[in-house]
Amino acid sequence: MTSAPVPTLPPTSPALSVSFKKGDEVRVRMPVGRLLPSTLRLVIWLGAVVVSAANDDGHLEVIYSGNFPHDDPFRTVRVATKDVKFPAVDNAAPRPTGNMVARRPTTGGKSLPLLKRLEKEMRACSDALLAM
Repeated sequence: MTSAPVPTLPPTSPALSVSFKKGDEVRVRMPVGRLLPSTLRLVIWLGAVVVSAANDDGHLEVIYSGNFPHDDPFRTVRVATKDVKFPAVDNAAPRPTGNMVARRPTTGGKSLPLLKRLEKEMRACSDALLAM
């Protein structure tokens, strides 16, 4: 009994399934170097804005946020879509809502005894003015 070979699907990259549009804020993978005792690569993710949508060859044109490249920071750079991702969403941060209660004011670095003394002086002055 021989079985027919099962066709395999090409591996799908998560970056290829995501569509990037002009104006999207993204992170671009930038290899910096290798760690000496191992084969691990040191990589940083730089912020960028998409200038043109992905072509058929799988590349985007982006402008980096910040002073990179150093010779012309506003130059468009062509990067592979496999090296681009959307910024991670911080789920731990509270979501802003329109009906949130305003935060209470803080003492702004002033000492509490000083504030109490100033309050007494201001009340004494206002009481003196009201008595006139």
